[in-house]
Amino acid sequence: MDKRFIFIMAAAAVLMVVYSMLADRMKARRGVDSDEKRDIEALIREKIPGIGAFVPLFAWSEDGEGNNRHFHYYAVAFQTEVCWLIPLSYRVRYTHSELSGGEPVCYSVKNLNKVRSVAEKNRVTAAFYCNGEEMPVTFTVSAENTKFSRICPVDISQKAELEQFRDFLHDFTGKVDKTDKNTFKDKKI
Repeated sequence: MDKRFIFIMAAAAVLMVVYSMLADRMKARRGVDSDEKRDIEALIREKIPGIGAFVPLFAWSEDGEGNNRHFHYYAVAFQTEVCWLIPLSYRVRYTHSELSGGEPVCYSVKNLNKVRSVAEKNRVTAAFYCNGEEMPVTFTVSAENTKFSRICPVDISQKAELEQFRDFLHDFTGKVDKTDKNTFKDKKI
């Protein structure tokens, strides 16, 4: 083989790796202070008047399998002993996503009989079991949410908020389910 060809191929491979690393870094940075993040916070303030200080999050859940999967999106707002979920609807446009929200649902120590959660490296999945109901309300909060994946309509990075949510769930679980102290699970990946 020609030495020039080998050199060109090696240079192209190095450029592809550098581009991939930079693209990943830019995706993560783009969502730190995104319009979508501000839209979710504004929607929470609109839907829950007088909420006071809260931590806003973007969350999602899915049901079905394979091609029959359906994704549901939520705005999450949590405080000391309360967690609000607002169903979200997105209308995806070329340059942005138009956001609208449904009616907020409040989950607290008073209306839950148990809380389960699994914490992984970059995500937390929570399950809230309401009094008198067998099926839980389940949702996942991811540290990185990008439009590059086909399941996500937003660019939102929420690493610090995810850590706060992890701590909140740990305390909240202990307050809701006083009989089982080992309901919060940390899984190392």
